[in-house]
Amino acid sequence: MEITFDSATRVSFGVTGGAIKGRKQTMEYTTTRLRDGLFVVRWTEPDAGDHVTHIEDCTEGTCMASSVIGGQFVQLHGRWSRVR
Repeated sequence: MEITFDSATRVSFGVTGGAIKGRKQTMEYTTTRLRDGLFVVRWTEPDAGDHVTHIEDCTEGTCMASSVIGGQFVQLHGRWSRVR
């Protein structure tokens, strides 16, 4: 997955592999800074109404995502890196 923060209020993503490869969305998001390099980022995907919350740790290079997708709770955790 590639995520691009287009502005202070808009985010885009593109799925680069897996069952939903090729899916793209752009939407509004909100963020809360918890400390230097640690943020909570939230959005609702407009096409499906899925809710996504990320805890993004730029210092440690990790991201935890908690989502409600199609009524199912999904939690992911992985490495996070800036590519551009």
